[in-house]
Amino acid sequence: MFGVYRGAGDGPAAIDIKLYRRGGPMRLSSLIPTLENLGLSVIQEAGYQARPAGGDPIWIHDFHTEENPAARSTSRR
Repeated sequence: MFGVYRGAGDGPAAIDIKLYRRGGPMRLSSLIPTLENLGLSVIQEAGYQARPAGGDPIWIHDFHTEENPAARSTSRR
């Protein structure tokens, strides 16, 4: 599951993405290339674990990204 949002004070190119996963954290070496292939530059990532009441722990990866116009124009060729 994931969520996409723009944080307060973010510029027009900023895109924040939260990814949620049960069972353990995801490998950044797999995630970052995928985000870059979508035309985004990853600026920062924060990963943390949460435990819902009565449930199994979930991992949350919170990415701060920016649109990368150069990557988008290259991928359209």
